[in-house]
Amino acid sequence: MDYQELLNEVRKLEGQPMYPTTTYKGEDGKETKCEMFYWIKECPHIEHPDEEHVWDRRTLGQHNIVNVVRSNLLKNFEKVKKADDHYWHSFVREAFYSPDMIRFLNDDLLRLVQDYTESYIHEFIKKEEGTLLMPKRMLELNRLHILFNNFFKIYRNIIQNIHFENPIQQNYGKNINGKINWAKTIQLSKTEFPSLFFTQTWQKEFERPGNILLILCLRWLYDTANTILHVNFDEELTNIEIKFLVRVIKQTKNCLDNFPFPNVINYANKYANLRKNDKLILELEKHLQIELKQKIVRNPEYQKLLEWIEEFDTVDFSGMSEDSSNFALETIKNIDLAYENWIFWKLVESFDERFGIKHLEVDRYPEHFEFVNDGRSIFVAHGKIIPGYVNSQNTPDYSVFLDKIETKNLFCIFDSKHTDKITRDQQQVILAYQQDLDCSFGGLISKADPKTFQHETEHKITWYISLKLGEEYKEDNKENLEKLLDQITAELMFL
Repeated sequence: MDYQELLNEVRKLEGQPMYPTTTYKGEDGKETKCEMFYWIKECPHIEHPDEEHVWDRRTLGQHNIVNVVRSNLLKNFEKVKKADDHYWHSFVREAFYSPDMIRFLNDDLLRLVQDYTESYIHEFIKKEEGTLLMPKRMLELNRLHILFNNFFKIYRNIIQNIHFENPIQQNYGKNINGKINWAKTIQLSKTEFPSLFFTQTWQKEFERPGNILLILCLRWLYDTANTILHVNFDEELTNIEIKFLVRVIKQTKNCLDNFPFPNVINYANKYANLRKNDKLILELEKHLQIELKQKIVRNPEYQKLLEWIEEFDTVDFSGMSEDSSNFALETIKNIDLAYENWIFWKLVESFDERFGIKHLEVDRYPEHFEFVNDGRSIFVAHGKIIPGYVNSQNTPDYSVFLDKIETKNLFCIFDSKHTDKITRDQQQVILAYQQDLDCSFGGLISKADPKTFQHETEHKITWYISLKLGEEYKEDNKENLEKLLDQITAELMFL
């Protein structure tokens, strides 16, 4: 089985009996099914072996159980896993992970990195052990995916309130077409009873710069996806990649074929073969910008369209060649690591919005950022190894320092767990970090809804912070991060 087939096999096991059956014939010749429980002693979590047990996501993720009951799955996993540090439990979580959430994690992580490094490549193509690996082709197609989704939000909002002009058309003749202007008619008439009439009509005109650019964006997306689809890559496009590109082609073509104002399509055809930076297209953008400033165009989505074009102009898919690396759009090598990286960049974003980032270092160890609060420099490091304490494995995911990144200046530590439920062991880890590193404030960040938000002892406070993946959690995440920032800055009062 390949990677995707193994994911599907794991998904199908959920709810199925854990243990296979065998049959034997009794003296009466009848066949009887018998559950094979002889290996249950190898699985200490089974408390009642006489009861029926079915696979659930927890048991599927436990390496020791799967190794006893379905060792073939683990053998297959060793052949297809993405890296040496890609673990079975992470793979199982990926199998049951919502595609929408994976897409959100991919897109938001790329958005944050691009916002703060002006590069979609940055840390994702590093080769160091433990770094999230996203080949260049993955980055390019993910960027196209983000642009595609963002464009159609703009497109729908423009179509619902499309801009048009109402130029006046005047006519003087026998036929009455529109509203008669009697004053003008009488003035022009040479007889007592006029036989010719001066009329005016108002006709909606949709062939405006903003609407022409809207059509051109559809064509650019169509052409880009079609070009990529027909590149003869050394590593063939995956089914997921092909499906995405075909979706772009079908959706853009459907919009072009069914655009409600065909005259705009015809007018836009004049620009179809021009490059995006051709002076005629730049003139369209300039005219639209003028119309927006003069409030001739009042729909703000046209401004978003200009911003979208500006971002699309920075993308150059023409460099995508036959030797570009392969990847799966829905798959991240290690979702746990991706979640950890996403939290770091959410911290960057949150501190930047409140304090401003003085310095961001992501190309050297340790990855960190610096901000200033009341004249004091604070450093937040990611993956910093803290030497000199009892536990040699003291490597919290995020550590906060005052003035310098030195052990003596450490005052807050946090860990992240890509889990929907916080276990006692995970709680003990963060408490041990605080104890060994002598930090009065620490926290565990996860997707879980903790039963207790705060654990407090005489000298130490531990928070359990929820950061979930998805647009629907945006406000809750922001609120929780704001509380975290408040507490971190409050700790400075005691230093």
